[in-house]
Amino acid sequence: MNSLNQVFPQFLPSKTRCRLLAACLFATALCGCFQATNKFYLDSDITTDKRFEGRFRTQGTNQNSSAGDSLIIQPDRDKHYVATYQEGENWIRIDAVLFKSGTNLFVDISHLADNGAPHNPGGAPSGLDLLRLATREKTHSAIRVQFAENGVEFQFAIGNPVVIAISREPTLKMKVQGEGSVILLDSTDKLRAFLGKIGNENSFFQQKARWTRTAN
Repeated sequence: MNSLNQVFPQFLPSKTRCRLLAACLFATALCGCFQATNKFYLDSDITTDKRFEGRFRTQGTNQNSSAGDSLIIQPDRDKHYVATYQEGENWIRIDAVLFKSGTNLFVDISHLADNGAPHNPGGAPSGLDLLRLATREKTHSAIRVQFAENGVEFQFAIGNPVVIAISREPTLKMKVQGEGSVILLDSTDKLRAFLGKIGNENSFFQQKARWTRTAN
């Protein structure tokens, strides 16, 4: 119970803390990004980068992706991007915003459209399933970005990011979804300040998805 007390505030009843822990452990398998109802950035934080644009293929090192998966990122209005991720015949289209947080670059993603049924019903969630979970209900998710040679690398928080958030900032508000995922509820100002604190901690961002730019 000591480790549970370290992660969740002492003022929460024991049963509540146990439920939250169980939900967070389940959500670990769902998504490694910080998910929230509000944006993680101000308009002044938004940036663009030509290296973020184009057609990409997975390098085959991504746990939830396969060699046939594709990612197309195109510029959109007001410094936003539209990213289309496809697995076979299934796809999801998301709004993507590159923004600076201290010395780091993140992407804020939110749902635009998809073509329906889960890619891998009944089995382990695919990369497309994870993106659907991360962006449903008009939520925002923040993922760290770094550029590699001829490609881009997305870096996710290892373990459950909400446990990290609560352990570092116990005053953060949240809600637990029916599927067990946890969504932060605070204002953009508070989320932005929190991300600025932990953005440099490489130990948090050890899960990586590497994508290489392709000619077509």
